[in-house]
Amino acid sequence: MGAIDRAWQCDGIVRTQPIQRAAMHIVLLGWLYVIFTMALTMRPIVAGIAFFLVVGLGPLFVYAALTLRRRRPRK
Repeated sequence: MGAIDRAWQCDGIVRTQPIQRAAMHIVLLGWLYVIFTMALTMRPIVAGIAFFLVVGLGPLFVYAALTLRRRRPRK
């Protein structure tokens, strides 16, 4: 079991190692950069904004919601 796979527990909340969280932040920033540059190339400005909101920020909000739900302590 490597350092990335391990988890530690504090106050009933299981948290992942900082290495894994930093790697996920890099992936999310890369995703947003690629989607932003794709949205810039779209001709109608409204289409570019809608594309960025749906394809760029949509999955980001879903990931954040699932992460927060997973970290809540069970009663």
